[in-house]
Amino acid sequence: MNPSISFIFVNFRSASLIQRSLKALRTIADRQITAEYIIINNDPDEQESIDEIGHRSSDIRVVGMGQNQGFGRANNLGGNLATGEVLFFINPDTLLIQANFLGLLASFRYRPKAIYGMALVQTSGERERWSAGLFPTLSRIGLNHFSPGLLPQPWQSVAVLRTDWVSGAACAVRRDFFRALGGFDEAFFLYFEDVDFNRRATALGAWVGVYPFITLQHTGGQSHKDDQSKKEAYYIGQQQYFKKWRPRYEQMLLALGHQLRRLF
Repeated sequence: MNPSISFIFVNFRSASLIQRSLKALRTIADRQITAEYIIINNDPDEQESIDEIGHRSSDIRVVGMGQNQGFGRANNLGGNLATGEVLFFINPDTLLIQANFLGLLASFRYRPKAIYGMALVQTSGERERWSAGLFPTLSRIGLNHFSPGLLPQPWQSVAVLRTDWVSGAACAVRRDFFRALGGFDEAFFLYFEDVDFNRRATALGAWVGVYPFITLQHTGGQSHKDDQSKKEAYYIGQQQYFKKWRPRYEQMLLALGHQLRRLF
């Protein structure tokens, strides 16, 4: 019998985090559902450590990419290998706190073409800002910096709530719909592949929203060597998204803003 949910991790400099995240996940998930666990390893320096995790249980599958081939490409491989009804993409730097996986499965039977993002919280317990929201535009970026209170805050919701996009740090989609969409756009190496995925899904009539009955603590940025490299990767992903979806003048102004930010 195929598992109900396939949990998919992508590793890069996070072998110790995956062990911790997987333990917390299994403590809850294995009591509620049948599951499989897939780890796609983008870090050849940690292949031995990741293989050791895989040897601990027959329902953990480990695949090495040989080198860092990007977050989207690794997740696509995991999605193609998975056999579960639902794919649950989960970052190594998350810790599951509480979950209603049976409710999630029921939600997908009600809305087969859906993408659900989970409730992400910081170590303080506060909801993670901007873990869901409206599709980015230049004006919305400006509001985010100068008047964030004017924008919706769907990440704060305590009920299932529709929005434009949800974070790929912990999100779920039916396997058949994921494959119909062609997975993540592999042109995005890191960052904004989730926003792009949500946008393409919405264009095909998908319902995208926050599912607050699964909560994970999210540390964020643990695979980067420093904050500067994290910011640079984010800006590259943001510019790729704008190049694909936004008008030329917004692309140019965004690129100019990134250049000025580097100078000051």
